[in-house]
Amino acid sequence: MPCSVRPATAATGSRTCASPSPCTSCCAVGVFVTHCIIAILVIRELWEIIVYVFSQWTNVLIICSYIRLRGRQGCWIQGLRLWMMEKVARIMFWLIGRGRSRRDRNIRQCNLVMSARTGSIARVTRVIFRTRKLRREVKMELFSSIKALLNSQEASASVAAGRTRSSQEELAQKKNELLRSYLGNAFADIEHLVGQIEHIQREIKGEGETHKILAWHIATSLCQIKLLEQEATGRWRDDLYNLTLPEGGGDGELADVWPHYVTAVTLSNYCAYLVRQALVPDNGLVAYKVLHEVRREAAQSMRGCSAMQGLPHQLILNSNRPRCNGDDDEEGIIDIGALLSEELVAAFGGGAEVELWKRLGKFWAGFLLHLSASTRAAKHQVHLRGSGELTTHLWVLLSHAGFLVPK
Repeated sequence: MPCSVRPATAATGSRTCASPSPCTSCCAVGVFVTHCIIAILVIRELWEIIVYVFSQWTNVLIICSYIRLRGRQGCWIQGLRLWMMEKVARIMFWLIGRGRSRRDRNIRQCNLVMSARTGSIARVTRVIFRTRKLRREVKMELFSSIKALLNSQEASASVAAGRTRSSQEELAQKKNELLRSYLGNAFADIEHLVGQIEHIQREIKGEGETHKILAWHIATSLCQIKLLEQEATGRWRDDLYNLTLPEGGGDGELADVWPHYVTAVTLSNYCAYLVRQALVPDNGLVAYKVLHEVRREAAQSMRGCSAMQGLPHQLILNSNRPRCNGDDDEEGIIDIGALLSEELVAAFGGGAEVELWKRLGKFWAGFLLHLSASTRAAKHQVHLRGSGELTTHLWVLLSHAGFLVPK
């Protein structure tokens, strides 16, 4: 390779070969790195825009804009804007629905009875979750409960309008009372049963919602076992997660029970899952400790019961056993759940399973709405991205309707 000859220096008298300037190569590398950084920033910004445009919050904005336009219908220009908004909404809903994961239509489930059936206390610390499709029956019951809340709110507002002007605190208190009336709404015409249930609930140690969730979850599971014992056969009745009609069960009373049964069991298992995720009004540490103790209690109470069919009878016998004055002999969540199931079965005995599960489905729908509105916004915040939790979606709906429990 030819090289240029430089004059010899006085010190060495040698000749050197000229090389390419190092500044040129450094500049080329710096330009390349700069272009890469700019490309990364541009791609990142474009990706954020795409994610925002095709997110579920875009659906909310489109729906809000559509409702505002419908409220201002008048001239033909407003009608044209409404028509264009409908077309844009259909296109966006189709695109967002195409890109949405199938998991958005699923719901997580957790059943403490199934988790504790092994009889080993050490293994109960591992909670097994199941994923099930959110069925149409559950959605219809939840929407019916929300509609009933809104109708009750309008009725109370119309009554208050005829009297002196109510303050914001009084209106908020009335809305909170409507949310807390889930028990009375579900068993409105059975006053003695409501009295018995309230008497049993007073035995719950602790004023948090976690205790009530788990007690009613155990009660619902025991009622479920009794129903499956009567109507189902084989292995099918040993799986409390299975919510499909058994073979030959499509006719008769079981077919009438099934929609309400699916609603109650699905929401019961979902609320137990919310306790495990600490997505409840109580403190997360408190919810975890209560759940841990109830799992240990369940494993001890179910020890020695190999068949699912004999489990309700065994737990009811344990709840009715004589007790001493010690704290260890007080009624626990499992015992209270067994007493609740006994009262429910006694109130709706004699072939009234349809009415029992209809009331349970209404109870769990109202209870879940109360839990969603009572849970702090900071807990829902982490579930606003992606598909989110069902309780977070309910919280958004209730917050827009003004049902928010102050903290």
